[in-house]
Amino acid sequence: LTLRLATATRAGTVRFALADPVGQGRYLSAFLRLPAQLRVGTGVAASPAEIEALLTTLTGHVVEVTQTRLTNVYDSVEAYNTTTTGATVPYHVLVLAGFPAGIDDRAGELLARLARNGPRSGLYIVATVDPELDMPRGLDLAALSGLGTTLGLDSSGSLTWDDPDFGPGVIEPDEMPGAAR
Repeated sequence: LTLRLATATRAGTVRFALADPVGQGRYLSAFLRLPAQLRVGTGVAASPAEIEALLTTLTGHVVEVTQTRLTNVYDSVEAYNTTTTGATVPYHVLVLAGFPAGIDDRAGELLARLARNGPRSGLYIVATVDPELDMPRGLDLAALSGLGTTLGLDSSGSLTWDDPDFGPGVIEPDEMPGAAR
């Protein structure tokens, strides 16, 4: 999904914030080859302190967009971007590998705020979840998942989703470049 977003969007319309506490950056390091202006931060956040700092930066972005761009005039970043004659606001995508690994109670609180308030400001979260790990205190995975679309694997290994607009169904992902059939 992250690769598709990176390759299918116009330059300057999306920025990626990367966090990989499980692989210490290994699982998302390929995205460091993207130009710096397409990323938030200089690398892949790997330690709990780095992840909290990244979430704090993203929270600041949401606050800034809400207060200075959207104010009480625009319902969304899309509405703002459509009507502005100035610089548009790029989408921000937090890519989080292995959630809730590396997420302490404070980072969990920030993440929940981003999930609730981020979409209006153009910030979205793409995360893989390890259901075997304990959630940070006060963070309800079902409530957090209810704010978005959940992708999963069924018993046959097919990719499914629970999108409210498109309904349940099986997804056939693009084949990776160079993959043989």
